[in-house]
Amino acid sequence: MLSSIRGGLRQPSIRATWAIVRSSPGRSLHTVPEMPHLDREKGISGLLSPKGLEVAWFQYQAYLINELNKRTQDTYLKDSTPFQIMRATADLPEFHDINFYASQAYSNEFFFESLKDSVNLEAKIGRPVNKSFVDISTHVINSPFISAASSTTSSGSTSSSPDSSAARLSNLLTHSFDTAVSFRELLINRADSIFGNGYVWLLWLSDWDVRLVNTYNSGTPLSHVRNTETAEAAAHNSARSFGQINSSFEVNSNVPLLNFNAWQHVYLTDYGVAGKRKFLENLFDCIDWDRVSKRIPKQQEYGTKYQ
Repeated sequence: MLSSIRGGLRQPSIRATWAIVRSSPGRSLHTVPEMPHLDREKGISGLLSPKGLEVAWFQYQAYLINELNKRTQDTYLKDSTPFQIMRATADLPEFHDINFYASQAYSNEFFFESLKDSVNLEAKIGRPVNKSFVDISTHVINSPFISAASSTTSSGSTSSSPDSSAARLSNLLTHSFDTAVSFRELLINRADSIFGNGYVWLLWLSDWDVRLVNTYNSGTPLSHVRNTETAEAAAHNSARSFGQINSSFEVNSNVPLLNFNAWQHVYLTDYGVAGKRKFLENLFDCIDWDRVSKRIPKQQEYGTKYQ
């Protein structure tokens, strides 16, 4: 699957361009990764039909990989991962097309890695019946927040100790967003506010804090400051506004834990042009919080603020 983002490549200068485009023998190696939890025959329960999953993952990821291979097969980038290519070409305008396909291949894979069948057994796939309906529920079915009384998340994950990955994620989210309700509402609203295509990323920061940040089109918080929101706008991304986002997005200080996909091709097949918010609400109930929590860097690497 995806390689670790904490050992990312350094951004090359324009002088390094020749090293990228220099010819290299052999065939390109990029392929669509296998994901056992994605079944094209049944889709993702409560989120995407088989047809919707076919378009959003199988067809779209194959398209991205094919286009990336066309553009890198005669360069040394053919042996690099999409993440490495994204980092290596971020500051090189002449490789904007390569950067686009590499960034999208990385982001789309990262997104689908984070999903599971819905924990909401009543979730319905399809176009919204009441277009004016807004979910104002105060009950979060798929919550990553751990109850102090039960030591269990509402999604079913258990915490054996305060140092478990689930407990660490719960502590981080509580510190930044207070409650599961405010976190869910903020995440969905930020994604719903993207006019066009983009993602909302949950980022772990080097100061043991987490933030939500929007990126647009193929932008990622790891590639370049273009196509990301400004630091001023990011200052308001938390329910409690904990300062400003580090706009440099250094790979060694910001670690993505989750990306919420608001690209139109993901939901149009099943939800139609007016069904974006219904898709996002269903999406929250399909997040695999156990996988998300395991992306938090190890405490021995970055300190032990939350114990």
